[in-house]
Amino acid sequence: MSQQGSLSCCPGATKSREDQITNAIDKLFVLFGAEILKKIPGRVSTEVDARLSFDKDAMVARAKRLIELYKEVGISKDRILIKLSSTWEGIQAGKELEEQHGVHCNMTLLFSFAQAVACAEAGVTLISPFVGRILDWHVANTDKKSFEPLEDPAQASDLEKIHLDEKAFRWLHNEDQMAVEKLSDGIRKFAADAVKLERMLMERMFSAENGK
Repeated sequence: MSQQGSLSCCPGATKSREDQITNAIDKLFVLFGAEILKKIPGRVSTEVDARLSFDKDAMVARAKRLIELYKEVGISKDRILIKLSSTWEGIQAGKELEEQHGVHCNMTLLFSFAQAVACAEAGVTLISPFVGRILDWHVANTDKKSFEPLEDPAQASDLEKIHLDEKAFRWLHNEDQMAVEKLSDGIRKFAADAVKLERMLMERMFSAENGK
């Protein structure tokens, strides 16, 4: 079956256009992931819609659907990393997916110490700190324009071990101006990309009610 055919096979008789587009995007991501896995021995990351970044239950449900779609094309969940935004809700979604469903998670848009601690406590498989963006922000927004490797604000060691509940996480993260700005900006940009993809698929799937 061609990729176009695979996307077109979403049952439309009882589903809204919005649901059909959501299903098509999930299938498209899985098709991309499946092709990548033909070329590599390890895992591939598949991202949950950034617009769900503050809805834990929705992220869990979307992740489980992606895993099910991979299963339908013969790919085990052991070869998949579900990529989630490192909001409090995203981190808790990762914790639930890892502990209750055996789904490996890759936490992205990670900029603060609070996010790193919360991810560690959640026991997620992988974190993806944006080291370059952290350094770029400090160069652009502080008087210091260059940093020695050991002074790089994106890297820290010998830190006090702490535990974070939700209130402590939100406060500590909020105290990091760079992290707040970069996390919000990243979610907005990923969300904008999702909207663009939806529009492209909407035009392709429903132009003249599939008459073209």
